[in-house]
Amino acid sequence: MPDNLQLLKWLILERAMMEVSARTGENGIHIGVKNRKQHFKQEWETINVEIDGQFHEFKLKPGFWKKCPHIDNSNGERVIHDWLQKNFTLPWSKNKPPHFYLLPLDHRNFRLQLHKH
Repeated sequence: MPDNLQLLKWLILERAMMEVSARTGENGIHIGVKNRKQHFKQEWETINVEIDGQFHEFKLKPGFWKKCPHIDNSNGERVIHDWLQKNFTLPWSKNKPPHFYLLPLDHRNFRLQLHKH
């Protein structure tokens, strides 16, 4: 049985986790408007995402704040695509993208991780 501190940490992490999905084109992550409002600050120009133990920087484009809250590999890397390919079947069935978590760590830092079942 976990002690109260462990239970509190687990509850905080579970509430902070954002369920996100792959974006069409297999190179991005769809964040969603609700997650954007709760976990992102408009003054941020970039965020850092830990993927398989290594941080990668992603630019938050103007469209992120207007109509299309997603991040992608616009810098020429294929890190999101490679992670999706490693963990899911690509391409996925139409209108059924894989879902996973983006966990806020601290200021502008997040961790990409699989669903825990």
